[in-house]
Amino acid sequence: MTAASLLDALCGLLQRTYALTAPLRPIGCYVIGDEGLRTLYPNGERAARSATGAGARLLLRETPGGVRACIYYPDAMIRHLEAKPPQRGIDEDNVDAFAVLVEELDHLLVTAERAHSGRGVSLLELEVQANVSKELVLSRFLARRARALDGDRRTWLRSQL
Repeated sequence: MTAASLLDALCGLLQRTYALTAPLRPIGCYVIGDEGLRTLYPNGERAARSATGAGARLLLRETPGGVRACIYYPDAMIRHLEAKPPQRGIDEDNVDAFAVLVEELDHLLVTAERAHSGRGVSLLELEVQANVSKELVLSRFLARRARALDGDRRTWLRSQL
């Protein structure tokens, strides 16, 4: 049996946590990198070359057939997380990129859920929800097998977020 990718594991965690029911294909179907962004925006959108995730974003479009969405993650950010996997620990080297990965994934899941239920979502709601999700996910990864974070780790995490 193959272990789930980091993105699949995060998607499952967030879907279970918030009881999200929007029917989505495998989450990887919604992710694009630098080349995908250049394809969608050939006349001016430049891909960010950030290892920390600057430039990552949720791309949305309303069509007569419904909302279309994808997440853009800079190639450099993905390479950075592959070199410093959060599953092996979170520290100053990967915390920013991992937080961005979680934030944009959360934006996609919440937007899909709202579209599925016929409700809109504000940018403020997306940001508040993503901040909660980042703290939840990063706390879980920092705690690893422990049930809770100790005070020093919690303080460090809050200063990073």
